[in-house]
Amino acid sequence: MRTVAGSAVLVHGALGLGATLAPRLAPERMRLLERMWARAVRRALRLSIRIEGLDNLDTRRRHLVMPLHESFVDIPVLLHLPIRLRFVIRDELLGYPAMGRYLAATDQIPVPEVPLLDDLRALAARVEAVMETGDDVVVFPQGSVLG
Repeated sequence: MRTVAGSAVLVHGALGLGATLAPRLAPERMRLLERMWARAVRRALRLSIRIEGLDNLDTRRRHLVMPLHESFVDIPVLLHLPIRLRFVIRDELLGYPAMGRYLAATDQIPVPEVPLLDDLRALAARVEAVMETGDDVVVFPQGSVLG
C-alpha cells in the first residue's frame, strides 16, 4: 500500500508541478526536472536499473526507441537513458487535467487511439520533425500498458 500511495503522490504531484513549470522553463531545464523525477520514482519504488550497451549508443544520431510498455514505471526507467526523449502518446491522455497540461506543455506527440491512414502520415511527419530538432522519440508499439 505504501508503494501505491507513494507512487500516486510522485506521479500526480510531479505532473501538476510539471504542468505549471513546463511553459515557463527552457526545454533543457524541464528535461533536468524529468530526470530528477525519474530518479525519485526509482528510489521510492526501490527499483534497481541496469543499463547495458550504452557504449553502442551514438548520441550524435537520433533514435526511435520502441520498448514494450510493461508498466507505468517504463517512462521513469527510459528517462535514465542519456538521450533527449519525446513520447508518442494516445491523444486521450491530453484530456486528463494535470497530465494533459503537462503533456501538451512538453510538446509530446499525440496520436488517436485508432488512427486513420492520414493520422499515421501526420504522425510520421511529426516524428521526423521532432527528430530533426535533435530529440529522440519513444513509441510503445502495443500502444499502452494493457495492449
